[in-house]
Amino acid sequence: MRYTPRPRVTALTFLLLGLVAGSAPPTLAAPAKPPAPAPQADAGDLPVVEGGRATGQKTAEAARHDGLTVLDLSDGWLPSIFSETPDKPEPLRPFLIDLANEKFRSGGKYSRAREDRYFEVFGIPPSLNLLRRRIADRRRHACHARVKDGVLEQLSEKNVIPAEEAEKVPNPALAPGEKPTEDKPSMIYTGRTVSPRPLTALEHRAVIAMQAHLRCEDLLSGKANAGRMDRRTVDGLQKYQRLQTVGDSGNVDLDTRTALLGDSREQDFRALFGLCASASSTRRDSSRTARRRASSARSRAASSTPPSSGRYPSRRLARRPRRPRRRRRSPRSHKPRCRRRQKRRPPIRSRRRRSPPRLI
Repeated sequence: MRYTPRPRVTALTFLLLGLVAGSAPPTLAAPAKPPAPAPQADAGDLPVVEGGRATGQKTAEAARHDGLTVLDLSDGWLPSIFSETPDKPEPLRPFLIDLANEKFRSGGKYSRAREDRYFEVFGIPPSLNLLRRRIADRRRHACHARVKDGVLEQLSEKNVIPAEEAEKVPNPALAPGEKPTEDKPSMIYTGRTVSPRPLTALEHRAVIAMQAHLRCEDLLSGKANAGRMDRRTVDGLQKYQRLQTVGDSGNVDLDTRTALLGDSREQDFRALFGLCASASSTRRDSSRTARRRASSARSRAASSTPPSSGRYPSRRLARRPRRPRRRRRSPRSHKPRCRRRQKRRPPIRSRRRRSPPRLI
């Protein structure tokens, strides 16, 4: 006969266990710990870029030790020729930094800088923020795209549209037969400009297209005459030529027409690539030094290993010296074997004319 516990007894047992457990002093749950803050990057850490993506962060010293190139693209960067040290400060550095960022302050010191406007041809590249603003200027890019400049392609390669020259006329104060002096020159300026030669209809349309591109860059004065290479047009054209790093002759030559026909975005990205290339070239020496240190460390580690068994301690010494190659004779230095002998021709002797005999 089996004994089966009643359900009441089982329930009473669990109830007593619950009362005993409830008589114990209550324990409070431990407060949740706040999440640990994410480790912030040190101000001196630099991002490591590989394949166009950031793969980590390192300090400048660690990057140079690993053979990486440190690029300084801040607004205060200048080529290495303008670098300074605590012992040898560079007094022109603040002025050149202002030119790189196009910050023309008031005063006569910046008067010439306002006229030049661009300084790439003088060895002062624009800053990264300045190039970023140029690339992001959609209005300027759309203005260049609207210009109908197909006439620039129709000109021949040797065609050069010259700038206008100052007009000279004979001095009316000089009497006929009177010799000119410093006070009374033979020719005087009228204050106007004239073209050295008359422009064709095609060249006139090309000048109008060039002026439209200058307006997109805000380099053309409102008082410039349309279709003429006057003084105001030449000033704006010279600034544009310095921007595109071509000769600022003031003439519409082949290089200038090629720059005008190019895409403005592409030209800005080329300037950005040139800035990165110049910034990396200044740090190339430090990268080479790091590579040399790494190679010397590897060579020291290789020399510390025991030499291999055999006659020669390393493979480099085990190579046999190469025999010097025989010098091949040129085909003209020796005669071929199967060559027929040529008969020698007798030398031509000069025949002297005999004088006739004298009669006695």
